[in-house]
Amino acid sequence: LYLNAVRLPWHANFDVPERYGLALNKTHNFNIHMSDNKTLGAWFILRLSESIYQSLPLAPPASPCQYIAHALHTHPTILYFHGNAATRAYYNRIQLYSSLGGRLCANILAIDYCDFAESSGSPSSAGLVWDARAAWKWLLSQVARSEDILIMGYSLGTGVSALLAGELSASFHPSLLSIGSILDQPTRVQAPFQELCRD
Repeated sequence: LYLNAVRLPWHANFDVPERYGLALNKTHNFNIHMSDNKTLGAWFILRLSESIYQSLPLAPPASPCQYIAHALHTHPTILYFHGNAATRAYYNRIQLYSSLGGRLCANILAIDYCDFAESSGSPSSAGLVWDARAAWKWLLSQVARSEDILIMGYSLGTGVSALLAGELSASFHPSLLSIGSILDQPTRVQAPFQELCRD
């Protein structure tokens, strides 16, 4: 049972992520286009180096998308899959993005599954994995290094994360080698991740 009809916050405007608590002009709202003509709503929350901030004009740029390549090249990225119900703009998810991004100095890619928020299509078990794969491929298409991507999920997203990680592991994908070290910091930030990092 998917709770995709529970679209909290109601009537969200994903083009204005700062309305929900994210920093002004540091989140790129866009759609990931899938091979079956469906689209996934997504946010790429940038983490930029100090040199970029120092070179900016007084006001941040209106379009953060021009800095995505730099952010991917200079910082790790968390590919985050949320739980059942609500959207990527739900308040506790915003708090998590800010906490993880700040503590790990990481970018965040957060998506809404098919028929969650403004994403098209219908949710299904197989479809969730296709959604995850599409998000992974988008990061690689932006020249992200696979070893700099951490796959993370919560509730429903844990299954999605595990299935994607299993696929990548079966392909001997190198990105899975660094997950343990990247998860070291969240164990101090978020209690749900403690079980993942025990020796």
